[in-house]
Amino acid sequence: MLINVPLCALAYGFAHDPAMLAIGVAALGVFVVVEAKSAAVPLLPLRLLRSPATSSSCSRELVSIPTWYFLTLTMHNLVSTRLC
Repeated sequence: MLINVPLCALAYGFAHDPAMLAIGVAALGVFVVVEAKSAAVPLLPLRLLRSPATSSSCSRELVSIPTWYFLTLTMHNLVSTRLC
């Protein structure tokens, strides 16, 4: 649950609102701190991000997955307004 807030806020912030982008960055920081310090079995072990290949692919996915989600919503809104 903790990772959903930063991902959605970052995706919405890139498209619409700079304040939401700042909230997304802050929430992503909170996620990293919680995962590094208190999680017994972390969702993403931070040692994996030491590899340049893994960290670059994770950062690409961080941007591309929410982009497809919001692109689908936008296309749905465009089609539904033209059919009515």
